[in-house]
Parts: sequence; C-alpha cells; structure tokens
Amino acid sequence: DLLWSDVAEDRATAAVIDTHYRNANFRLTVSGEFMNRLLPQLPMMAEPVSETVKGALVSGQSQVTNQIDVDLIPDPNRLNFEIKTQGQVMSDTMARTKSVRVFNQGFAWFVVTKPITVDRNGIDISQNAYSVGRAQQKLVDIQSNADNIPLVGSFIRRIAESKVREETPETNQLFRRKVVTQAEARVEETLAKQVVKVETDAQKYLQQPLIALELDPEPVQLATTEKQIIMRYRLAGRDQMAANTSRPQDLPDSLVSVQVHQSLLNNAIARIGLNGNTFNSEELAEHLQKVLALDPKTVEADTDQRGRDASFKFADHDPIRIAFVEDHVNITLN
Repeated sequence: DLLWSDVAEDRATAAVIDTHYRNANFRLTVSGEFMNRLLPQLPMMAEPVSETVKGALVSGQSQVTNQIDVDLIPDPNRLNFEIKTQGQVMSDTMARTKSVRVFNQGFAWFVVTKPITVDRNGIDISQNAYSVGRAQQKLVDIQSNADNIPLVGSFIRRIAESKVREETPETNQLFRRKVVTQAEARVEETLAKQVVKVETDAQKYLQQPLIALELDPEPVQLATTEKQIIMRYRLAGRDQMAANTSRPQDLPDSLVSVQVHQSLLNNAIARIGLNGNTFNSEELAEHLQKVLALDPKTVEADTDQRGRDASFKFADHDPIRIAFVEDHVNITLN
C-alpha cells in the first residue's frame, strides 16, 4: 500500500522496507571462465560448394571449423556479453567455363561477434552480428578442352592463368565476403533457436511454478563485471518478507557461487498449503506431488503398511520453519 501511495514519504518508506526487509534472497554469480567451460566444442562441418561466379560454374567441397568464446562487457545494470565465433574455412573447388577448368584451394579466417544483453525485460539479441576476416585462393591447376592439341592447349592455359591472376584480388574479396556472410548467418540462426529454447524452458520450469506459488520472482540486480555475471532475485509474494540480514561475502575467484537466504525457503513452504490442514500419509504425499508438480512415476511407492494410518495435523502458522544458524540448517516442524 505504501509503494502505490500518492504521498512521497509513503513511497520512500516502502523503498526502505524493500531494501532492508525484502531484499534479494537468491544470488547467483557465474564467472566468464566457467561460461567458456560450458560452451560446446563444435564439430568440423563439410559443406558442398555450388555457385556461379563471374560466369563460371564453381563446384567442390569446403570444411569449416569453429571455436566459441564468451567475452564479458562490464555493465552495472544488465548482463552484457559477446559470443565470439572464430573459425577457418578450407576449400577445394573447380571453376568451369565452356573451354577451361580452373582448380583452386582456398583458405579463410573469420571472427564473428554477436552482442547479447539480458535485463528485466528478457534476452535481447537484436544487435546484429559483425565480423572480420581474410581469405585467399591458390591456383592449383588449369585444364582446357584443347589440351590434346599441341601448342593450342598450352596457349589457352597461359591466357586463362593470366586472367586468373589478374582477377585474384577481386576473387579473394568475393571469397572473404561469402565466408563471413555465411558465418554471420549461422551464428544468428543458431542463437535465435537457443534463445527461444532458453526462454521457453525458463517460462515452463521456473517462472510458471513460482508464479503459481505466488512467489513473484523479481530481479533486484543484474550486473556484469570483468570476470563474472551477477544475478540477484527476490522470491516473495507482496505479503512476504525476503532477505533481512547481511549477505556473507563470496570468494571472488569462485567459478560459480550460489547464495540462498532462509526467507526463500520459508516463503515457498508457506505457499504449499499445509497451514492448519490435516492429512493422512497418502493424502500428504499426493498433496505435495500436486503442489510441487512431481511426476508420481518418479516417487517410490511405500509398500510398508506401517504409518499408513498416521495423521498429520499442521499448525495454523509456520507449520515448517527453516533457519540458517552458523553452519547448520535448523528445520522446525509444528
């Protein structure tokens, strides 16, 4: 009520309460080093070549190797990083005209950079990928339809070779442009699919269950440093407390650090419908399976008759309470 008040002093009071009694109760940091460890090793790709270049039909085979890295971009207000794909392309091609066949070996190197940001509104990949690269082709052989004719065949090959060498700068430029364009397209397509999968899975397995429990996941801080990304979330309904004690320092050289405040667990427990209710053992198991969306097939059936007639009556307030004390987790059942 204070938060939505028209009085400035009320809103200021709400901000103080949020800061000191409803702060982030879940914190996750992931280092850039660990993010790079998680990236997959991409296999070598073989691609056919079939196109027309300056009137010549070019065919053959190319092999593409890729390596992916993540670079963190410091940002105090969002997760900000770049996916860099470094790769090489080696090709063996033949360019065919009516009278001449030109055999080339090509080599290209490229780096494609794709900026990605994550803020309160979700994942943003709208910035276009950009790239740098270089390429060159080496003339291997020239054959003509007149090779069996003395003098004529060698004359035609010399003319063709002269023309090929004259057009080498332009041909290398076309080769480079094609390589980086295809690499950019691959990166854009792959990341678009991955983002859709991440957003779909996050919605299904994280957001929907939390919203169903009325825990209202809300990012308190999203930030990027030179070495790690930082995510601080509050999981609490509007009627619930969140973190209200100081957070212990984590080790700065940790690959991954997860910190959970006891309020997160107590908030979740308060939403599972135990308060003041009475269950027998089977009813309690079914209730927990339903609330926690557990697959009954994954829960082992208890074939022991003992305890089936037991009755569990939970207290009206705090039926289960969790407290973190020093190096212990204290669980109180009421």
